[in-house]
Amino acid sequence: MADNDLYVGYAPPVSASFRGRLVSYLDAWFPWLVLAAAGIRLHQFTNRWAVNVLMLDQWDYFTPMFQEQGLYALFTFKHGPHRQGLGYLLTYWIFGLTDWNSRAEAFLNCFLLIGAAALVLWLKARIFGRLRWYDAVLPMFILTPMQMDHLVITLNPSHSVVPLVLILACAHALISTPAWMRYGVSAVINVFATFTGFSVFVSPTLFVIYLVRAYRAIRQRSGKDLAWAIAGMVAVFATIKWFLYGYTVAAAVPGWVFPDPRWHLYPSFVAIALGNILLHGLNDIVKLEAAGWLVIALILVALVRHGFRAFRIPRTNEAARDRRLDDLVTFFLVYGLAFAASMAIGRLILGIEAGRAARYYALLCILFFGLYFAAMAWRTPSFRIALVTVMVFCAVNLCVFIDPTDAGNIRAYSHAKKAFVRTYLETNDSNKAVTAANGLVFPSAERTHMDEKLKYMRDRRLNLFRSLPKDRPATK
Repeated sequence: MADNDLYVGYAPPVSASFRGRLVSYLDAWFPWLVLAAAGIRLHQFTNRWAVNVLMLDQWDYFTPMFQEQGLYALFTFKHGPHRQGLGYLLTYWIFGLTDWNSRAEAFLNCFLLIGAAALVLWLKARIFGRLRWYDAVLPMFILTPMQMDHLVITLNPSHSVVPLVLILACAHALISTPAWMRYGVSAVINVFATFTGFSVFVSPTLFVIYLVRAYRAIRQRSGKDLAWAIAGMVAVFATIKWFLYGYTVAAAVPGWVFPDPRWHLYPSFVAIALGNILLHGLNDIVKLEAAGWLVIALILVALVRHGFRAFRIPRTNEAARDRRLDDLVTFFLVYGLAFAASMAIGRLILGIEAGRAARYYALLCILFFGLYFAAMAWRTPSFRIALVTVMVFCAVNLCVFIDPTDAGNIRAYSHAKKAFVRTYLETNDSNKAVTAANGLVFPSAERTHMDEKLKYMRDRRLNLFRSLPKDRPATK
């Protein structure tokens, strides 16, 4: 069997006929062309709606930057339940180059999302040998207006965008052939992932993968592989200990308690979030939940199938490649379920419909990537074709169309930011600016010490003041 013919779901090389060459070119180039087109559209979307002013949580979690703290303090700074990590360092870097230009941070997120789309396509090519035309759904899942929260509203790269890139980079390391990449590079990436937003769940997920590989090494009597797996687990444990040093539990939502009095709705919250991706634009919460339960069922089937297969001992090179796929699917699904559970635990207090919030979309995509890779290896053609068809429909709906509700939110936040900037530059009154923005930029100027922070930026001509001449006061 040829190296590329690993699975029934993967077609053998096409014939040399004209039709065969056309299909071959389509497979090779169409996914990358879709990525380029969707990336350009996302860039235009960002350019149209991003505004140069801080927004909501940024007024709080930029406090270390206002206080001019060092890089280590920025890296380990905790905002809500997670630390800021690598994303904060990237923000610090881009702000240093652009006088704290929030639009530059929005474009940073945009380019990181395009990079993530490239990483997931490359991952598909590496694990299956080459791309097929329908793999274009993978970048479409990422390069969608559903990322509006990270491009237009609260631009925190640490929340989901940098974590998405780190998770995909870790996946690439996990399927690599050299042991130093499978364990050493993945462990290094895990340090950044654990400290950066909601990729914190990479640590326990990676520990599970290393544990399974240690079991396989014991069964194969491979001391070298066992040593690498144990070293990986030790590195993960050390990373978690470092993360927990000085860590205190803090709720992101006032009044949060665990467990929630309505704890039985945690699974429904996750189902609604997943159903909202599958049928985005549908406003029937019951149908969204039903669709979400279908997705959860498929996820559990894929996880059980590939999770159990991951324990098998590879006897041939082909079987070793199968185990890498099993590890990859397990990595995606275990991480995705852990993140989805944390999302439900943290946000159910806001109501069951809060599961439709766009800010969690970027990392929920990981579950769909896991399902997609599992489907590609499925031996039943009808099931594989049906699942891929559904995902093509879902990706087109997410990437091409903008839900009217989302469009209204995008306009509202963008216009609120512009109103805030315009009003403050005219009046030098933060309360009037907050009122002009209908409280969307931040509900209370006093609560976040906005006047002090605006003065800091005004004195240094940062952010909304960056275009003012050095000798001109920031007043009317």
